Amino acid sequence: MTDNQDLTLQQASKYSGRSVSWLRKKILNNELSATKEKFKFGERWKVNKKDLDEIDNAAKISKEVVKVREHNKPVSKEVILKEIKKVIKKNNEELAEQVAVRLMNQLNGRKRLLMSSRKLLKHICRWNKRVQTIAE
Repeated sequence: MTDNQDLTLQQASKYSGRSVSWLRKKILNNELSATKEKFKFGERWKVNKKDLDEIDNAAKISKEVVKVREHNKPVSKEVILKEIKKVIKKNNEELAEQVAVRLMNQLNGRKRLLMSSRKLLKHICRWNKRVQTIAE
């Protein structure tokens, strides 16, 4: 999928892991931009994948808790950088896990398709042998 791809609410729900009703609520509250497009049975919402990623990231950031400590002296640059690096590392690990899960799902889908193709090929070979036997 490209970053600027438009998704239906069902596709966006599957992609983001959020419910269709959550997406509709965000659209109606003008927190997520969407367009209504006509289709065979009326109209449906279309959401841009890039906008969906942005609102998903904003939701994750708003859930993060920042620990605040009172200090009588200023905090050094090194301590701040260390804390920032720790948060970035954690976020990168979470993103890597999400990518790994998506890749595994894609690989499993292709594996199932390959297995189905093999079964079909075996079935065709059996029929081919039967036809050859009858022809002889």
